Amino acid sequence: MRWVHYKLPAREAAAGPAWVHYGIPRTGSSSVRFLLRRAWNAAHLPWQHLETVLAEGARGADRVIMEAPDRRVLDFAGDGARFFTTLRDPLRACRSLYYWARGAEGLDTTLAEFAAALPRSYNPFARYLAALAGGGAPSAPDNPMFWRDGDGFFADLPDDELLAMAEQVLAARFPLVGLLERFDETAFLLARSLGWRTLPLHQRINFSVKDRQALDGPDPAAQARMEEATAVDRVLYDRVAARFEDRAAALAGDRAAVDEYAAACARIAGQVLQQKNLLMVGGDVFPGAAGGQAGGLDMAVVAPLARAGRLLEVEDYLPVT
Repeated sequence: MRWVHYKLPAREAAAGPAWVHYGIPRTGSSSVRFLLRRAWNAAHLPWQHLETVLAEGARGADRVIMEAPDRRVLDFAGDGARFFTTLRDPLRACRSLYYWARGAEGLDTTLAEFAAALPRSYNPFARYLAALAGGGAPSAPDNPMFWRDGDGFFADLPDDELLAMAEQVLAARFPLVGLLERFDETAFLLARSLGWRTLPLHQRINFSVKDRQALDGPDPAAQARMEEATAVDRVLYDRVAARFEDRAAALAGDRAAVDEYAAACARIAGQVLQQKNLLMVGGDVFPGAAGGQAGGLDMAVVAPLARAGRLLEVEDYLPVT
């Protein structure tokens, strides 16, 4: 993996502890990182290269993007670092992992077989958060592939203990947790929290294409197994979603701008999906009648939408290649 460093115009360093994006896989973290790269003068550290020399070079950074979550970020961000992340519906995230692994990792199973093989307690959201608690907990992997768990990351834990650890980390380290299903509001809350004067348009840059038969959803037994395996994540997600409502209420005065931003992003999404012969149905991506092309973007879309003197000032949108 390349070490990518996007430079933006120099600006005064943000006061206070570092802000760290702790990306939990299959929750829209790639799209968040795209926004961060565009809006920040950021150090981008692929997690497998997070060694002492590189960490020493980034120690003074006030903004850090992690390619994947890793507790070693605390070695240079400091215990006072402010973290943010996104969550999504746990069942959708579980299905997303299956389709991603089938396309990217060559996983050769049906969705029903995948569901049957899930650990009793899969719960990747809670586990990735709990990994920041320390106490000998294994570091979070780059993707939650439980079938390759050589470090015991998915070792069975009592549900109440896992939930308590995750909630403790959220309360101690995460001033902001967004929702993939409400990404436009999440982007505005990020902009407000981080003091941005512009907000890039976003587009999903890491999506997995589902089978057309998946439009009917998984069979009842597979769905029940996935729900059981993500029961802790469901509680966690519901609690975070309730707290998100309180945060989103602060955007009432920006509602027109949020809606305009969402519409502009949707227009770009429509262009990209049309080019790739893909369909968006209920938040999931499916191939069109003639098949479809998976993966990220391969086109540049320039979409001026200037709003001088307002929070929203969308300049352009370019793909990450």
